[in-house]
Amino acid sequence: MLAKDDILLTKANTEMNKFYSIAGERALYQAARREEHDRASIIGASRREGYAQGIDEGISQGIAQGAYQANCKTARLLALHLASCW
Repeated sequence: MLAKDDILLTKANTEMNKFYSIAGERALYQAARREEHDRASIIGASRREGYAQGIDEGISQGIAQGAYQANCKTARLLALHLASCW
């Protein structure tokens, strides 16, 4: 196997085994991993929430702009109609 042939990989494997055999070290490592996972989850949730909020705001602005344009068109048509009546 590659790990048995490579002295550096063998030493790394030995150190990892020592690390995992010490309960305090293992607990610290696991706590750090949980914190990292929680942080990534919070960031992901925040990103998704921000994206959804941006979509909602964009839709609202689009609806408002469409209503404004429709009102402008109605006003132009009314002005043309009134002008033709004179």
